[in-house]
Amino acid sequence: MTIEQIWNDIQTTAVLGTERQPVSVPQCDGPLGNLLTQIESPSQEKILLSSATALFLYRKAGQLPAQDSELSITPCDLDDLPVCGERPSQYLMAMLNGQRAEFLTEWLEASAKSGKRAPDIALPQLLDLTKSKPDLRDAIIPVLGKRGQWLASQNPDWCFTNREDDQSLWQTGNRQARMELLTRLRKTNPASARELLLSTWAEETPDDRASFLDTFEAGLSLEDEPLLEEALDDRRKEVRRVAAELLSSLTGSQLTKRMLERVEPLLDFSPGQKGGLFSVNRGPKLNVKMPAECTKEMIRDGIEPKPIPGTGEKSWWLQQMIGAIDPNYWCEKWNTTPSELLDPIRKSEWKVPVMEGWTQAAMRYKNAEWAEALVIARLSDKPRSDQRMIMDIIPPDRREKLVQANLPSDFGLALLYQC
Repeated sequence: MTIEQIWNDIQTTAVLGTERQPVSVPQCDGPLGNLLTQIESPSQEKILLSSATALFLYRKAGQLPAQDSELSITPCDLDDLPVCGERPSQYLMAMLNGQRAEFLTEWLEASAKSGKRAPDIALPQLLDLTKSKPDLRDAIIPVLGKRGQWLASQNPDWCFTNREDDQSLWQTGNRQARMELLTRLRKTNPASARELLLSTWAEETPDDRASFLDTFEAGLSLEDEPLLEEALDDRRKEVRRVAAELLSSLTGSQLTKRMLERVEPLLDFSPGQKGGLFSVNRGPKLNVKMPAECTKEMIRDGIEPKPIPGTGEKSWWLQQMIGAIDPNYWCEKWNTTPSELLDPIRKSEWKVPVMEGWTQAAMRYKNAEWAEALVIARLSDKPRSDQRMIMDIIPPDRREKLVQANLPSDFGLALLYQC
């Protein structure tokens, strides 16, 4: 008797009832027959149910899964990021399960900064968060690794990296959705963000061009320079301003080279020399000249011709130009340190434009050495409104030593409140 015949007999008996049709243990060969012969019970119903259960499990045990000949999934590439350690993984899982969840953003940022990815077991929960908490998406994406990106592409609910979706959202989404898309792509794929903006640049409103261009601060590189140079000729001042600011922050850009060509003839540093037995001791000196005019080319590169109240025109122009140049250039040019350059300018009549320009450059290029030197050079000055931004550039250990060294002074107390 075949398995199908046995199963049909069991079904027939179950329908008719054991009172109308007597139950007998099915007979067959092989392992199934050996199993069925072990069924013993005075109850007809138990024999029927036990036989049905044994036969059902026997049929399921040998069943092959269905196959889809059209299904084709490309395997995930090997991850290029190392997974975080056991202890960080435990902390992450605890936060994902509701314990100390307020520290999740800090964990994500620290992991991304160290170049580590989240453990594989955490990927589904992290991907769920990209939908339920969109504000965490930008922090989550860098720690997913290639496996997380691959996993996201397999689930429509997680698929936030699909190129076609990006194109569709950019063409049909509202202003906020498009801004969020550009902001995310500039952190994960700057080239894609640039291509999207280029595709509609001519049709965008001036306000949108300026806002969208502002997202280029993330992932900024020389590959963005052609678009930014084009934006310098935009009809709207807001667009030109954003483009000039970005190009001024981009080391090696044509704008910074043009600024350097204008400023270099205006500054000259003499290291000084120690006097001998019959000679005078001469300290370092920074000679400063003022620009003769503010040309159209300077205005195109972001120089604002009208000075702020209390500042002379030429000083204002010089300050802005110095602020667009990487301050390390001057140290390399004259083989000196920031402190040695700042010392002679502190008592100079050109203190304001030069020191303000270098302060702007230090913050723009996030130069910790220059920031610290500028803070020390201003110990005798009144606390500044931008002091917090300057202090944030200095590493915490150096910042603490700086405050401790100057704590007895009023300026030291002001520094303390900025840490």
